[in-house]
This record gives sequence, structure tokens and C-alpha cells, in this order.
Amino acid sequence: MNEPYTETVPIADIVIPKGRRRIDDANVKTIADSIKAEGLLQPIALTADYKLIFGLHRIEAKKLLKQKTIEARIYAVSASEAELMEITENICRHALDALDYSKALARMKALYLEVHPETAQGASGAAVAHKASVQTADSAVVEPQATKSFTADTASKTGKAERTIREDVAIGQAIPDDVAKTLAGTDVADNKSQLKQLAALPEAEQRKAAKKIASGKAETVAEATGKVVPRKDATPADEAKAQIKIWADTISRWLGQSPSIDELRGKFPGKQGDTVVGNATALYESLKTWQKTIR
Repeated sequence: MNEPYTETVPIADIVIPKGRRRIDDANVKTIADSIKAEGLLQPIALTADYKLIFGLHRIEAKKLLKQKTIEARIYAVSASEAELMEITENICRHALDALDYSKALARMKALYLEVHPETAQGASGAAVAHKASVQTADSAVVEPQATKSFTADTASKTGKAERTIREDVAIGQAIPDDVAKTLAGTDVADNKSQLKQLAALPEAEQRKAAKKIASGKAETVAEATGKVVPRKDATPADEAKAQIKIWADTISRWLGQSPSIDELRGKFPGKQGDTVVGNATALYESLKTWQKTIR
């Protein structure tokens, strides 16, 4: 990708590709107020032929203010690279529900592998694929830095663990687009646990379950598939025990599983990290004690 450059572009010349996210009028108004007070803080992104990559709400805000031009960063990129940039912008700047996020990551991975095919083998494979040595004047060998794997690259951009990225991609890959469309706006669409159950089903069963959930005939995947396990009414003690287990398991993951402990240390380095981990350990031990007392 060549270095982008900034240009003031007539809004009328910008081509908006089909299938863009629905306009949020409240967001447009907020951006317009910001532009009016401080100017455009971040340019939009366009391809060399003025096709929009990202920044539609900023364009609409400019239109609301009756402004005819907008600052844009111009990128010489392929269609796949442009779509990859658009999706990356969306997942980093916008609150997506769990299903939209998973579908976006799955599409991102497909595009990333198309743009960076050498990473299909993973990070180690990418390192091998990029060892095309270049001889300098003094005969020293320079080896270009390997491109990150999709999982590593996305984790660094989103701040999420690589394991979480892999889980989300798997959900997005397993749930067909038509099932995702059927579930749009339902509680299940924003419940990762439910989506994992749905993704484990054959596609035909997914479609049946999605229709029942969307129509209100079922609230969960288990109900939609007839796999609900009868259970007795929970007592206050049962609920307390379940909540404490959730807390204990969460802290246990922080303390005992890599890379979680490394991430915790990374966020709180030095003595502060020692204090955070120490407090988490003490809390974990207290929770385990509470678990024993209510058994």
C-alpha cells in the first residue's frame, strides 16, 4: 500500500458503495455539532477514484451543516484492502452486537488472508514466507519483518485476547448470513454463549431455531431446538453460589491462564501490577472460602 495523502474533496464527487451501515441520525447530529465547534477532527478515507472506505457519518454531518467539501485521506488500495479497512474501522469505532461483531471478524479474516496470503500458515509460517533476503552494499543481509497473523494483528487493534478473536471468528464462520439476518435485533444476537450453541448446530437446524427465536416462540437456542433441561426453581442460596462461582472462575482465569496473567501485568506494570495481582489473589481465596460455606 502506497502512502496516503490528504485532500479536500467535493462531497458531490464521492461515491458511496451499496450496502453501507444504516445512518444513525443522532450520531450525525453529534458529529455535526463537533465539526461546528472544533472542525473535522479526523478525515474520512477514500480510494484513489473517490470511493468511500469509511466516514459516511462524517459526510452526512457535513451535509447537515450545508458544507460542500470534506477533508479526506486518499489511499491507493485494492477493493479487498478497502473493505478490510472499512470493517476494521467499524469494529474499532462502533458498538456492534455479538453476532455482527463475529460476522465482521469472519469477513475480516477472509479479506486479510486474501491481502496477506503468506499469513495463512500462521505467524510462524509468515516468518518463513517473508525471508526473502536483500543484499546491501556492505553485503549484510536484511530480512523484512514478517506480517502478523490475522489473529495477532486483530488482537493488537482491538485489545482482545487472541483466543477470544479465534472464538468470535469461528462463530461468524459457522452462522450463515441468512441466519444472522433473521436473528438481527434479538437478545440472542447479542449473547455470545447463545451464539456458540447456535454455531454448533447444522445449518438447517440453525435456520429453524433462528425463525423460532425471531418470532418470539423461543427465547433461547435450547428452547428453539427442544433441548431445554428441566431444572428446579433456584433458591437464593443457589443464586449466590452460582454468582460466586462466576467471580471465582473469572479471577482464576486472570491468575492461572496465559496470556490472561500477562495481559493483567501488561495493564498494571511494576509495583502496581504486584498490588493488582495480590488483591486479585486475596479476593479469589475469599471467594473459594465463601463457596465452601454455602455448599
